[in-house]
Amino acid sequence: PFADYHPLTRLWRIDWPLTRQLIAIGAPISFSLLLEYGLFSSAALLMGLISTTALAAHQIALQVTAVLFMVPLGIGMAATVRVGHAFGRDDPAGVRRAGLVAAVLGIAFVAALTVGIILGRYELGRLFFGSDAASAPTIELTATLLLVGATFFIADALQTIMGGALRGINDTRMTLAFAAIGYWCVGFPIAWMLAFHADLGAVGVWTGLSIGSFVYAGLLVLRFRMLTRKLAG
Repeated sequence: PFADYHPLTRLWRIDWPLTRQLIAIGAPISFSLLLEYGLFSSAALLMGLISTTALAAHQIALQVTAVLFMVPLGIGMAATVRVGHAFGRDDPAGVRRAGLVAAVLGIAFVAALTVGIILGRYELGRLFFGSDAASAPTIELTATLLLVGATFFIADALQTIMGGALRGINDTRMTLAFAAIGYWCVGFPIAWMLAFHADLGAVGVWTGLSIGSFVYAGLLVLRFRMLTRKLAG
């Protein structure tokens, strides 16, 4: 059924204009992910400087976060497709509607899951460590981090969905700039200050992660609103 497209006839002939376009769009996405994952890797290093208990609790709480993150990640990918389709057919109202519906849907899902995590935060810790007395301090800290992370879950969901929506209209360079601002100009310094200068320890690190994610998500929302208004005008 694909014979009319001659799929392999130009296998060795590179389409340089298309390649440059792919790099221009894709490279900022790659570096944005690098900044995001680099922050969480650095957070683990900070936890290692605090204590073994902090590092263990952080890794467990982060695993729970990673599972929860899969829902908005999928919604963000769907937002990229739906926003891209609307953008391609020159439908500004459709672009705005697709992005906002994805954001509302993602926040609703994550908010419901977050309530479940808060209510079952001690049980989640026991799934990893069991119920012996030696693990009690780590379970307690894990539960505390999950409670602090309740705001972080929603911000993280919103940033990945709005980032996906912006990719649908080929806006990736500002996303990279916002990731640098939110994660490394705001999030990491606050995490460092709260953990080691305000003596909040692991809680301070997670508070910094939450604030950085909120800044990043807020900038993405403002950027999406600005671009959709420009498209409508």
